[in-house]
Amino acid sequence: MLNHLGTGPFILVGHSWGGPIICTVAAMVPARIRGLVLVDQTDEHCGLYFKESTVKHYARMNWLIPMLAGTGLYRLIGSKPGSVQLTDVYKDHRREDFMMQSARTMVAEEGFSLMI
Repeated sequence: MLNHLGTGPFILVGHSWGGPIICTVAAMVPARIRGLVLVDQTDEHCGLYFKESTVKHYARMNWLIPMLAGTGLYRLIGSKPGSVQLTDVYKDHRREDFMMQSARTMVAEEGFSLMI
């Protein structure tokens, strides 16, 4: 992605799983990085990110989540944990977060994070 954007220098921003990913990128090309912004970063020493089993898990989920979203089962299975939110937030969550477009977006985001 950095090659596509130019020579830099860049400030990378990573949230959650993105934190360890941008740290890895910064270590690979330090001359092109001006700084890092880590937002609620997950533990970078968690080996889970780089295990083959994680890649396989996301490959399965990238197929399964859109299929479940298309049938309505994803909303049925996944929306209950969100019920602890405020009523209006939960209604939005149920209406928006389990649609096919949401599933496609999640697949695109997770696929991108595993490309390193």
